[in-house]
Amino acid sequence: MASGHVVAGGITLATCLPLAAMLWLSSRHSHTPGARGLRLTLAGFLCWNAVSGVMILRPAESVFWSVWGIHLFAANLTAIGWAVMVLEYTRRQRLEIGYRGWTVLFAVPILTQVLYATNAWHSLVVQPTTPLTESGALAVDHGRWFYVHATYNYGILTLGGTALVVRDLVRSSGIHRRQTLILLAGVVVAALASVGFLVELPVPDYVDPGPFGFLLTASLWTAAVFRHRLFTLVPVARRRAVETIPDAMVVVDTNGIVVDANEAATDLFDASDGVLGTPVEELFDEYQMLLECFEGRREYETEITVVTDGEVRHFALTMTPVSRGPTDIGTIVMLRDVTSLKTRQEEFAVLQRLLSRVLRHNLRNSLQYIRGCAEEIAEDDDASDRTREFARNIVEQADDLEQTSQKARRIEDVIGTDHDRTIHDLGGILTATTAGLTASYPNVEMRRSVPDEIWVEAHPELRSAVRNLLENAIVHAETEDPQVDVIVTDAGERVELTVADNGPGIPPDELEALRNRSETALEHGSGAGLWLTDWVVEKSGGELTFEVTETGTVASVVLPKADAMPD
Repeated sequence: MASGHVVAGGITLATCLPLAAMLWLSSRHSHTPGARGLRLTLAGFLCWNAVSGVMILRPAESVFWSVWGIHLFAANLTAIGWAVMVLEYTRRQRLEIGYRGWTVLFAVPILTQVLYATNAWHSLVVQPTTPLTESGALAVDHGRWFYVHATYNYGILTLGGTALVVRDLVRSSGIHRRQTLILLAGVVVAALASVGFLVELPVPDYVDPGPFGFLLTASLWTAAVFRHRLFTLVPVARRRAVETIPDAMVVVDTNGIVVDANEAATDLFDASDGVLGTPVEELFDEYQMLLECFEGRREYETEITVVTDGEVRHFALTMTPVSRGPTDIGTIVMLRDVTSLKTRQEEFAVLQRLLSRVLRHNLRNSLQYIRGCAEEIAEDDDASDRTREFARNIVEQADDLEQTSQKARRIEDVIGTDHDRTIHDLGGILTATTAGLTASYPNVEMRRSVPDEIWVEAHPELRSAVRNLLENAIVHAETEDPQVDVIVTDAGERVELTVADNGPGIPPDELEALRNRSETALEHGSGAGLWLTDWVVEKSGGELTFEVTETGTVASVVLPKADAMPD
């Protein structure tokens, strides 16, 4: 045997090792769309390269007739695997092929193997001529069925799959475009390598270039699997996404003609025959407000109200111009039905007004009446000591409820009304507030580290928020020597206010409710006060955090710093 055959055959067989490794690695993605098609293709490459290496090492007719059928089947495996991989990748889902489907796919390969096994009787696959030249190169005289086999592989499966990839490439972008380009590059390399015998190459004529092209293709696709997440980051089809969104979408060209629309738009405009090709004036005929908004042909967002068949419907309208370079090519109109949301908002507004009336009038008046009656009883000398004690408790509870209602009214004002942020002297607010609280709670030691002046930009209710934060620390200072530390730190563009107490700490359920914006018991009015503080800080563009330690609670408020208020 010539040394050239040994070297070329050995190198060809050596390509099977990395292919086998890639085949094993691809099994890690066995349940993702396209993975089993890749495994079939790699298995075809592996079989093809193994047969090519054997035939180069042993260029004899007996070897040819023994392994050429495997060569044919390897070509089938490669083509079928490519088709399955592309179909699953472009459709973004694993195909349910089933027994019948696989039978159809492998019908031609199986028939080819049967005809090859019986080729001596009919010569439909290979003509009864010498298939090898004197140098050991293949010179196969193919029979008629071979061309059916080749047409099935290259004409139907390979070209069909490649057409799907090209179509997907046009519609893709970003990482999905890179994935598609790698798929396309791989199949081009494999196709060129498999027909390399048609080109004069600087290698001996018995060397098959196919195995080396297949190895390069497999390397490209395997790299795509692990570097570009070919099968774990499968793109969602844009067309399918558009079709399934519940919002109505209409695309209108510069001539005012509808060129695209999804199913939601067809249902909205009651166009059973479709809306494509319809002038926008005709489509929006019953939606005059929408038509008026469209006439501007500019980027636009608003809410519109339409009446169809006596039913009032509200829509959030978004219009977005579409351009290609400097040229406008159309407008996308999106309509989101917000009727239910508007109804809920109106119901909430009614409920808010009702609760406001109760808090402002009914509850306040009733509390004042109850408090007055309790005070009369508490001061009645004819009443027993126990009765007067109950009356004083009623007065205290009435005061607590009154404070809670006041805080609730402030919360309503904060979250229900838009206010511009204003400039506040945080140092002055803290000085005045701590002085008033010290007078009300003389047993609490309040230590301050506050500049005389430091200005912040915040919601108009900042003073109430600060007072509630300090009150919460004082009221819950249930120790023998209660202490509250108030510290203000200038942090450049931000100002941090820290309030630390040595009390038992805010109950975890209240803090959790505050973080999650859920309901909680408003013990001693502290819950309402914390809610008010939280809302004011949020509306101020700041941040409120709490830390409960073994020594007490530390509340931190960060607010935007501002220049001093002009004279």
